[in-house]
Amino acid sequence: MIKEYLLKKGANMKKITLLLVLLSFQSVNASGFEPLRPTQLTNKYRVGDMGPSGGLVLSVSISGNSGVEAAPFDLDDYYPDYPEFELTWFEAKEYLENHWDHNQHLDWRLPSIDELKIIKDIQDSGLETNMKESLYWSGTTFHNEDDEWSAYIYSFYPDEYSQVDSRVKYRPVYAGYKLYTRPVRRFTWEDNICDHLDNLNNEEKKDFVDILSIDDRKEIQNSECSIEYNVGDVGPAGGWVFFVNEDGSHGLEAAPEDVRGQWLCHYKSLEGKALRRGLGEGKENTLDMIEYECLGVAATVDRYAVNGYDDWYLPSHGELDLMYSNINEIGNFQKTGGRLDTMYWTSTTNEIYQNSLRFSYIRDFRNGWSNLAEKTFNFRARPTREF
Repeated sequence: MIKEYLLKKGANMKKITLLLVLLSFQSVNASGFEPLRPTQLTNKYRVGDMGPSGGLVLSVSISGNSGVEAAPFDLDDYYPDYPEFELTWFEAKEYLENHWDHNQHLDWRLPSIDELKIIKDIQDSGLETNMKESLYWSGTTFHNEDDEWSAYIYSFYPDEYSQVDSRVKYRPVYAGYKLYTRPVRRFTWEDNICDHLDNLNNEEKKDFVDILSIDDRKEIQNSECSIEYNVGDVGPAGGWVFFVNEDGSHGLEAAPEDVRGQWLCHYKSLEGKALRRGLGEGKENTLDMIEYECLGVAATVDRYAVNGYDDWYLPSHGELDLMYSNINEIGNFQKTGGRLDTMYWTSTTNEIYQNSLRFSYIRDFRNGWSNLAEKTFNFRARPTREF
């Protein structure tokens, strides 16, 4: 299938033959546990092996020089003075982001729900995981049928207490539930996929990454052989690039389509949050909006996904300004109709002026006009992401 895809794209087969060979291999560890993803010939680590921090390797990237490992124990096992170290979702997330440094690494995070499933598969294969017979938080969130921001959880109770089809559950993140946490982290080792990709030109690299997972695309984009993007290009997620750094490897991308919603939190103070206006700051503003339960357009953008990418946020005042300046003519924005049709929300609010708790910033894509608007208006918004 990969070969047919590349032939259809018209890529130079001489340049990609080696890549096709590498993609045909899979690693298997000593226990015979089959990993979920292919790797290169390099097989320093394989799924189920012990990782560099003493835990289990959960996945290995297609480039063969990075993977995800789980910590060997839960958070509570590292703190004997706190035998009941179950945490709320926010406590676990904050603790991992700011305090936990097992094996001198500071990049531990909550596992995705798929990573918890892999841990269970590894456990079922006979390898020791040290997981408790209990419920575990994941970092995978969504809005449930009651529009509550929720996180998926996974049951490691024995089969007689937990049917396979009911192992995946969820809990609202604001409800105060306290569960166990198994930290995970991405790790790397020396083995450079750029030795192979350097033979492809920029357009051929774009064709090639179309067959890769989202994680592998991001890994390549963070490497020295990254794809170069320019303002106005179609971005990694199929949207429109409206800002890039010096070498074009990283930037900001607007989604290919609009969403709609109210800003909400009318007359409600966010206590100094969601005031940021600069590039790259819309993401934090959006998190602030969700934290303070302004679950209108921010929640819609948080749920938004396209082409496998789900890391979108509501742009800041400065990001939407640059979007208007750079891609207004090509970005499929609404520029005709009544004022309610052409207004776009930002994630930047204002709590300085009199009665300002009623307002947040908008921009009119018909003429570029920017001002404050009542948070109850059902305006458009353009999801944004970093790459």
